[in-house]
Amino acid sequence: MSVRITHYKDIVVHLPPYWTGFRHVPTEVYLDTRNGSTYIICNGSGEDGNCADQWTFAHSVSDHTNLFGQYTGCDGYEEEDYLR
Repeated sequence: MSVRITHYKDIVVHLPPYWTGFRHVPTEVYLDTRNGSTYIICNGSGEDGNCADQWTFAHSVSDHTNLFGQYTGCDGYEEEDYLR
């Protein structure tokens, strides 16, 4: 079984775009807050409008580089420097 974990307004989870014919795995677990303390198991379509797809036009790079309270960026900077 494959599971896709998405985090709040993470911009990367929208790639590649749907219009290219790409489809995500059906099971999405959406972390609903910036700190990842609340989650939703989505409807199984892979593109649930109540999960990551609700943020089609509001994206965040920091939600991609921060997961489960850990900074996951690889640019050599501390999180505080990155978010400035």
